[in-house]
Amino acid sequence: MPRRSDMELAFRSAIVHERSGRRVVKTADFVQELLKVNWNLSMGNDSNLLIVF
Repeated sequence: MPRRSDMELAFRSAIVHERSGRRVVKTADFVQELLKVNWNLSMGNDSNLLIVF
């Protein structure tokens, strides 16, 4: 059973630090991290979650 805390961990794990200093989260990276913690959502649902964070 996936937990909300797992979702937050997946979001933090998906953050990429660019050379310019920006932090970026790509939906595809977020999806991969969610799958690692047993969250299986569609790309559309994941995009909506990114908006929340």
